[in-house]
Amino acid sequence: VDVPIDAVLGETRMRVRCIYGTDIQNASCGSHFGEVEDYTVNIILNDCTSIGDPCDDGLDCSTNDMIDQNCNCVGEIEDDDYDGVCNEDDMCPGEDDFADLNNNGIIDCEDYCVGLGTENTGGDYIKQVVILDDVFAQVHSNVSDQSLYSDFSNIQFLLEPNKGYYLGIVLNEVFEDDVPQAWIDYDQSRTFEGTEFIDMQPYVDDSISLGFFVTPDNLPLEELRLRVRNIFSENGTIDPCGTYPGEVEDYTVIIDEEIGTNQLQSGSLKVFPNPAYDLLNIEIENVNYTNNILIYNTLGKLVHAEKINQNLITLNTKHWPKGLYYLICEGGLAIQKVVIQ
Repeated sequence: VDVPIDAVLGETRMRVRCIYGTDIQNASCGSHFGEVEDYTVNIILNDCTSIGDPCDDGLDCSTNDMIDQNCNCVGEIEDDDYDGVCNEDDMCPGEDDFADLNNNGIIDCEDYCVGLGTENTGGDYIKQVVILDDVFAQVHSNVSDQSLYSDFSNIQFLLEPNKGYYLGIVLNEVFEDDVPQAWIDYDQSRTFEGTEFIDMQPYVDDSISLGFFVTPDNLPLEELRLRVRNIFSENGTIDPCGTYPGEVEDYTVIIDEEIGTNQLQSGSLKVFPNPAYDLLNIEIENVNYTNNILIYNTLGKLVHAEKINQNLITLNTKHWPKGLYYLICEGGLAIQKVVIQ
């Protein structure tokens, strides 16, 4: 269609018609067999002399800008995830560069994966996280209330390199399907990998789970993320990310060869005789009926657990193998060495 040079600029009507059984020409009006359709045509003055020439459309995320047949400067938009950040500058390709679900000031793609408990989580929330050294002396501890997620990364657990530690997770209440789990991001990749998983043992005596780990040697003096989690799962789900019934807590670990252990000294727990033979007496100064006595051998295996219900209890150790044991008063986390002969 050639538009006359003297056509009036602006919108005008275009009528399309098909007539059956007649050779009538220019029958724009009237009734005939067939059909009629009307459209709007916009006649503009096309005085472009540089169609296809490069230009600048003023948009940050466009490339190959050029004049089109309508005299407009257009380009190819390069913002594949439509977050307002050009592909070239996109810190989070495929994700929103401004999303911060944890509200911690770090955009999600540069942060650790989001791990949350669910609103229907019951009493099996994390009450305490503790780190013991390889002789079961307390190094660090944090007590907390219930939440779906707690960012305790401002709390630093200072550990020595190439040294064994026990991580303890204490729940307020334990159910059969509760699964304790923990990771330390040693390589600072902001992902929790299988090699960074701490193998947590099942909760004992409805209270505490312990997991043994050894800190690497020759790591740079940097802040490492420790993620502690409990998931209520019939299938034994282990996952540092995602949302499950339970609770998640994040901490900071610093491994420094100049750090010395700070062993707990407590006069509230007494054991006698020590060494013991057939009987071992345990005296607790302040009884808390939510506390437990836990006894481990040097391999970290639990050999005895008992709920506290009086100030003085006596254990029959006649058939225990000879050797060194570690006694933990779980609630107050007082620790004593015990020798059985």
